[in-house]
Amino acid sequence: MAYARDGTSFAVVGSMREVWALVVLCFGCAARSETEDACLVGLEREPLRTCFPTSLEPEANPESPRYGQVNCTFIVSGTAGTPFCDCTRQNYVPASDAQSELARDELRARGLCFGDCCENVCSCVLLQLSGDELTACQWPNEAESSPRGWCYVEPEAGWGDPSTVEDCPSNQQKLLRIVPESVMPNGTIGTLACID
Repeated sequence: MAYARDGTSFAVVGSMREVWALVVLCFGCAARSETEDACLVGLEREPLRTCFPTSLEPEANPESPRYGQVNCTFIVSGTAGTPFCDCTRQNYVPASDAQSELARDELRARGLCFGDCCENVCSCVLLQLSGDELTACQWPNEAESSPRGWCYVEPEAGWGDPSTVEDCPSNQQKLLRIVPESVMPNGTIGTLACID
C-alpha cells in the first residue's frame, strides 16, 4: 500500500532487508528528463509535511536512552562531488554501505536517478534527535532551543504537540519532522528506513 502527499511518498515494503517502512522526500529537486545533466531528479521543493497512517511505535520505556525515538534511519542522498558528500554538516554521519545501497535502490526504483548516476550518488545519515532536542522537536511551541535533525511526532499517543499535525489528514495524525528544513540542502533526497 502506498500514500502520496506534497511530493512525498510512503510505502510498506514487507520484509525487504527487514525494512518495513520507507519514506522518500525530495528537496529542491527540479523536474528533469534523463537526457539533462542531472543525477537526482524529482518534484519541485514542497513544504515539508510527511504524515503517516500507521504508528512507527516510539520507544516507550522512559529509562531507555532511546525514549521517544523510533527504530528508523534517515538516509540523505546527494550528488557525488558536492560539498554535502563529506557528511560533516551538523548532526550528519557517513552512511554505511548497506544504507547507501538501500537509498540507491529506492532512488532507482522511484525514478529519482538515472543510469550511472544512481551508482555515483553519495549518502549521509541525518541523526534522529534525542533528549532535550527531541523534546524541542516534538513540542516546538514550548521549545527554547532550535535543534537540527529529525523526530517522530504522534500527539494522540502523547508524542508531541497537536499543532504539529494540524495540517495532516484526520486518519494520518503521525508525522516525520525535520528541523529546520534547511538541514537538508536543496537537491538532496531523504529515505527513511524503519526496521521491524
